[in-house]
Amino acid sequence: MADSRIAGLAKALENSVTTVPGSTNLELRRKIFERAASQVRGQRGPDLADLDQFVDLVALEPHRADLAPLLGRGLSEDAVFEVVVTAAVGAGYAQVESALAALEKVKR
Repeated sequence: MADSRIAGLAKALENSVTTVPGSTNLELRRKIFERAASQVRGQRGPDLADLDQFVDLVALEPHRADLAPLLGRGLSEDAVFEVVVTAAVGAGYAQVESALAALEKVKR
């Protein structure tokens, strides 16, 4: 990221969703974050416990994300919340990086 202050804040937010213990596995949350941040869509991702499509939907169109199937699979409300927040933060991270890169081009 271009701006070190923004980069530091973004890293702190990333750490808050990928390193703090919760209802879901930290490794799974890291993979969710990375998928959403990488903007890979539609492909089956590695080791996402069949959450690929849900993560993609949260990253692209969060208002269309359907929580019922996740709850129906036995995930707790806390676990679903962590998956949604992690995917949203990952997608937001990618958008901030893109915006900062665009600003850098304008500055030149």
